[in-house]
This record gives sequence, C-alpha cells and structure tokens, in this order.
Amino acid sequence: MRRELKQDLDASVPVNIMLDEEKKNAILQEAHKRIETKQPSPKPIVKPIITSVAVIGLAGFMAFPYVQQELQQHASQEVNISNAIQQVTIRDGNYPDLINAVFVDNTNELIYTDGKGIYTFSVGSNTTQTLVNSKGESQIPGVSVAANEDWIVWDYAGKSTHILNRLNGEIKEINTFGFLQIVGNRLIYMASHDGTMRYEQFDLHTFKKTLIHGSSGEGSNSYPGINDGKLAISERVNKKAGGGVSFTIYDLEKNLQIGIYTLPYERAENVTITDNKVYASLSNEDKSSTTLGYINLEDGQFYEIEVPEFDAYAIYENYLALSIPVKNSNTVKLFAIDNDKVEPLPYLNHIKERLVKPRFTDKGTLVLNGEGEDRSMYLVDVNAFDN
Repeated sequence: MRRELKQDLDASVPVNIMLDEEKKNAILQEAHKRIETKQPSPKPIVKPIITSVAVIGLAGFMAFPYVQQELQQHASQEVNISNAIQQVTIRDGNYPDLINAVFVDNTNELIYTDGKGIYTFSVGSNTTQTLVNSKGESQIPGVSVAANEDWIVWDYAGKSTHILNRLNGEIKEINTFGFLQIVGNRLIYMASHDGTMRYEQFDLHTFKKTLIHGSSGEGSNSYPGINDGKLAISERVNKKAGGGVSFTIYDLEKNLQIGIYTLPYERAENVTITDNKVYASLSNEDKSSTTLGYINLEDGQFYEIEVPEFDAYAIYENYLALSIPVKNSNTVKLFAIDNDKVEPLPYLNHIKERLVKPRFTDKGTLVLNGEGEDRSMYLVDVNAFDN
C-alpha cells in the first residue's frame, strides 16, 4: 500500500521536479499523522479506500512547499547555467581559423588568425579589429599564435618569431623554433642551439633569455604544461635507457628543477598542470588504448582516472571536458572528478550541435567550437556552477 501511495504522490508532482526519498517519506508520514488525528472513520469496509484517498490528497497539498522549493532551485540552476554559458558567433570568422582561437579572460576577447592577419573579437561589443597584418605572402599558422591582454606572439611559418607589445604597438623579432606560450610577461618556447633543441624563457620587457631545459633528443608529443608558476616538459625516453615517457617539472619563478617522473608509456599528449597535478593523455605508438592520468606533485605518485572512451580532453581543477563517441561521431561532454572517477554533468546537454576542441583558460573558462550552421563558439565559466 505504501509503495502505491508513493507512486501516486510522484504522479502529483510536476515531471521536471525530483523529490528525494527523504522528502517523500516526510510528506507521507505527516499526512498519515494528520488523518489519524481526525474524527473516527465511517464504516470499516470503506476505511482503507477513504484513508488512501485522504492521505494522497493531503500529501499532495503538503508537498506544495517542497515542490515550490524544488521549482525555485531548478529555476536558479537554469539561471546559473544560462549565465555561465555564452554563445559567441563571429560572422566574419571562418571555422578553420577559429578552431585555434585564444580566449583572454581579462579582456573578454577571442584572438585568432586567418593566416594573413591576426584579429581580436570583443565578446562584449561583438566587434572585430585587426591587430597584425601579414608581411606579403608570409603565412601565420593558427597554432603559432600565443596571446594575453598585453602581448601577442606569432611566427611566420617557422621562419621568424614576432612579439607585439599591445600597450605601445611595438613589434620585436627574435629567433625561436616553436611551442610558443605566454606566461604573464614571459615567453616560453623551444629554440635551437648548436644543433640541439632546448626550452628557454624570454622576458618580454627586458629581452633577457634564460635556459630552462636541454632536450633529450627523443622528442615530445605535447606542448609543455604551464600553470601556477610550474612548467612540465614531457619527452620520450630512449629504449636503451629503459623507454617510457619522462616528465621534468620546473619552478619558473626560481628557474629550478622540481623533479623528474617516468611513466611506462610511449606517448604523452596534452600535458596540463592544474591543482598541483600534471595530467596527460597516455598511450603507446599503436594507439590501441588511451589512459588519462596524473602525477600528484604532492606525493610524486601516478594515478589513473576512470573515464569513458575519449578522443580529446581538457581539465581545470575537478572539471573534465571529454570528447566522447556519440553515434557515428563525437562531441564534448562535461564531467566532475571525484576520487579519480568521473560523474557526468548536465550543463552542456542543451547545446544540440556537435562540440569540438575543448580547452580551458587558466581562470576556468572552457572554450569550445560548435559545428552548427553558424559555427558558433561557446565560452563556459565552470566557476559559476559552484555558486
């Protein structure tokens, strides 16, 4: 009987409201108490029927405050999601150019190149400005553009690297090899010196170069991970030296090596530092399976994250964006990490187009490219979901 009453109570609640078991039981118990304290029932034969109807009617009435509370919470959540996810459509930007666009949190702008120039799109005013015009027929690869609110760095097809000071408009030229990344007022890059590759940092104010790391010569499958004043460089280890992939961690402020960690994989891709952990997508050359895991810099141990099959990932603290298979394609879904397992989050579900190229800014903005008709981009402030 009680099970049937709970089913009837469920039917009386709006479909978009989910009352937990504790609230349902509280409502039914209170309804029973109120019925029992009323006048004696009529004939015993009809008592069960009358009591059941009375309980359900009273329970439905008593559930109203709970339903109202759930409706308010549901509406509040919808407002938070609406405020946290921003759709951006750049009418004069082409999809192949926007796939590598850089979002700058402090200035609320997207910076991208079409190979001929570098442009900034103001998300607030929906306007585009040209920042850099190409030299003749020289091409600016999208992957070579690094930017923040003060600096823009790019190279012309690997021939020379240029630095734009956005405050005064001055452009300087230096020699680098690639892997350009800006951290505050410093440029991190790979350079060639006496026939060997190494990582250097360049002070964009003083133009002083400092050696960070000499490459092993075996190469890497990832840009270095940079965050919280730390740099993580991954490199393949020669099989004669035991094989695997090594991670060398540096303190950028002190220019000191923190540690070296070696994992039994042949490839490390998308190396990322967040929450004092070094994450990477790990696999072997045959790509038969891919592992997502991290080195905890506090205890020096490696931990694997239990995730569904994925093609690409981006991570910020305990928020994980995965490009996962859907039917005959894939799209990006958002997850929360808890005890090295993931729980799906519903925040991207209302976006009905395919989403690709997930990447987080240092401040927690998830940047996504959509493949809908207008090729919109989406900016997702995951910090807003915690409020």
